[in-house]
Amino acid sequence: MIIRIFLTIGFSFCLPKSAYPKHYAANVKVPTFIIRVRDDFWSRPEDVQTTFAMLTVEDEKLFWVEGINKRFDGYNYFGDTSAQMIECFDSHMK
Repeated sequence: MIIRIFLTIGFSFCLPKSAYPKHYAANVKVPTFIIRVRDDFWSRPEDVQTTFAMLTVEDEKLFWVEGINKRFDGYNYFGDTSAQMIECFDSHMK
């Protein structure tokens, strides 16, 4: 029963408001590349989109990993398809 309620109301119910990145996004001063699994069980796309919208840097990018629903699998995504990540690093680290 507890697990069912937890999955229904979401992980965010257990976190203090200060744990949300959207509260700090306006303070980011470096180029930002947000990569998220769109169907991740533990986060909502609208929360990620809100955080992205609150960024004030000119060089910002949001990429949705599609076709999976586990965050851990998203970590492996760029191991197989690294072109975007390499391009991002090349544009800022050369």
